[in-house]
Amino acid sequence: MLRLLKEGKIVAEDNTGFAVVDVETTGFGKGDRVIEIGVVLLDHRLRVVDEYETLIDPERDLGPTHVHGITPKMISMAPSFGEVAPAIANRIGGRVIVAHNLIFDERMLGQEYGRLKATFDPGVRICTLKLTKQKLPAACQMHGVEPPQHHRALADARASAGLLKALNMNCAGRPLRLGSVPGDMSVRTHRRCADENSLVFDRLLSRVVYNEGDTRLLQYMDLLDWVLDDLVLTADERQHLNFLAEELSLTEAEVAFLPVLNLTACLVRFQPEQRSSLPLAVSILMATSYRKLNLREWLPIAVFQSCRMSRNPSVT
Repeated sequence: MLRLLKEGKIVAEDNTGFAVVDVETTGFGKGDRVIEIGVVLLDHRLRVVDEYETLIDPERDLGPTHVHGITPKMISMAPSFGEVAPAIANRIGGRVIVAHNLIFDERMLGQEYGRLKATFDPGVRICTLKLTKQKLPAACQMHGVEPPQHHRALADARASAGLLKALNMNCAGRPLRLGSVPGDMSVRTHRRCADENSLVFDRLLSRVVYNEGDTRLLQYMDLLDWVLDDLVLTADERQHLNFLAEELSLTEAEVAFLPVLNLTACLVRFQPEQRSSLPLAVSILMATSYRKLNLREWLPIAVFQSCRMSRNPSVT
């Protein structure tokens, strides 16, 4: 368990440390797989003691390659999750789990270990998204942490670890417990090439700063941003967005307003010569909504807000 120093620093009893994790995946549904994991291990004083990263062969298609930047060639020599599961468990087991938008990383890791019939008790964990109320790049800028190269698991884990140290907030956690993990310990890993080209597309909303204080909406928006990277919302993605909305207990009104925030942010991100792409932004709005929206009511508001924000450089 954790105890807190008088100055508010997070300190673990019995040398319990922290495992800051980030995963890249083929998607975020029950049938999706982890394709890259990054782990930064911190001791009970928040000092980095180890790092771990590897690409993982999902034994299926890779999903939106343009989003995570991982190609079939890159994972052709990568181990399967079953091969690295003991090594990952050895690192994260017995430590308090930390992640940015923890609900996603925890679910995907839990599904992977569930496929191996292992026991997975996440304990009481820490979500830096809930603590900062901002997406990872914006949170890093606010707290003086080096921003990550997006969609790189270890880079995101390092950034989240930096946030945990910079926040210096009162947090408590209980370590993750893993049991009955099959297989032998293996040191095999496979990493991305250091000179891999950066992604063609940035995440549409990654640098947008939100004033929204409800972390449930931020968690939903973070995954909605992930889904909209290819400007396409599949039936499977729509289904899992519905599931997430129910899991987070979001109301119809709350979910209906989120696509408007997406549209506004997308318009703000467009360069002046690209603002003729309004039909594209409208298509995003229509595709994102899984309940009917009154476009005549919402669209003028979104366009007006985007024009106002585009004239205010501090917003972008």
